[in-house]
Amino acid sequence: MCKKMYYSQLVEELLPHLLLPLSTEIADSFDQSLSPTPQVHFDQSIYLILPLAYYNYEHCLVIYEDRMALIAHRSSTISGMILSHYHHFDQSIYKETINLLLREHSATRHYKTPIANSEYSLFPLTNAQSPKTIWLNPASILDISTRPHETIVHLFNKLSFRSPIESRSIRNNMYNSFMTHGIMKRDFTSTIVQEDMSLYEYLNLSYSKDIARVIENICYADIPSKRGKFMEKYIDIYHERTERDLADPPHSPIYAYECRTKFRGTRK
Repeated sequence: MCKKMYYSQLVEELLPHLLLPLSTEIADSFDQSLSPTPQVHFDQSIYLILPLAYYNYEHCLVIYEDRMALIAHRSSTISGMILSHYHHFDQSIYKETINLLLREHSATRHYKTPIANSEYSLFPLTNAQSPKTIWLNPASILDISTRPHETIVHLFNKLSFRSPIESRSIRNNMYNSFMTHGIMKRDFTSTIVQEDMSLYEYLNLSYSKDIARVIENICYADIPSKRGKFMEKYIDIYHERTERDLADPPHSPIYAYECRTKFRGTRK
């Protein structure tokens, strides 16, 4: 059996979301990624994080622009590692901060908070807290196609996968993810641009019709809030939590009472 056929069968078993057949290049890349590692490579953008049912979702296949790696972490852990590596953010405080800024732009409450740094963003296709959740970089999307009862996402690196959500939901989440990327790039780079610069140009995105469809009329001025607001809000939330923890430490009577109350509320 040739290597390409062998890895195609292996991928079909491990990664039901991926579409077959594999190209020779992707099969070669998969050959080099079979040994689990705890190390996430931060030298290039992540395109996709695919949790593996075969490993009880404790491992993920992380797909970069031109390689992939089997990472011995859950997807939520990897997303936290990304935030920590680039800007040393606490994931919970980051999420609350981004949601506040996104709500300034839209009253809609966001249940799929993107993670972002100044280079790229990722958004969860389903519940971010679920170990089964796939994370996708919106800038990696070449095309979204639909079949009967199936949505297919095609990436710039020639990889395609079956999405658990429909194209409309993907595009809505792409929009929020690009906005989040814009917030982080605006706050963590020194680049000053004209207010009317397109978001497409500002984020330096490769062209695809689906990316254009999502943000073709969006410009730099449309990025939620103002420069510097992210860190201002982040620090405020950090101090609020610190003061609350000092006032009600984990072993205090107040904390114990709240825990008992929550527990009683969950009992049948």
